[in-house]
Amino acid sequence: MLDTLLAATPIAAMLAAVFSACSAFLSYRLSKGIRDDLKRDERVVVGLLHNPDLSHEDHRYCVVACTLFNKSHRKAYVDSVRALDEDGKEIAIKWASRIDRHGNPQEPFGLVGVVDSVNLYVRRNDGEDIEYMALEIRHSFPDSPATVEYNPGAGWLS
Repeated sequence: MLDTLLAATPIAAMLAAVFSACSAFLSYRLSKGIRDDLKRDERVVVGLLHNPDLSHEDHRYCVVACTLFNKSHRKAYVDSVRALDEDGKEIAIKWASRIDRHGNPQEPFGLVGVVDSVNLYVRRNDGEDIEYMALEIRHSFPDSPATVEYNPGAGWLS
């Protein structure tokens, strides 16, 4: 009887290991499904670009603003903004969630948190008027950046 018990012990251990591996795999699939469900609603929506009202009208056209809306229950973070001209060349900018009365970004540290909504301001470093600008806004939710264009003359006939 002792010999039979000793022979059955490795088989029982092997069955326990197989059961444990199957349980771990099913647990992983369940947690991945739950995580994917939670991330499904993670979105940041970008409003239209426009020139903000400033105290000096001369500064108004080198600054554009938009509102970012967070459609998730988690806080989102904007970590980079890239501006491109019509030819796809990068434009030197500063960006922040606040500006002074002249349109200068306040505390442009390179990270903006979005709980519900936040304004995003972008100013050209050279102070030239913005006639066209495409923005790539990278944030913490998706892998691809949110893009928006500013082209005030696109609807007019020449």
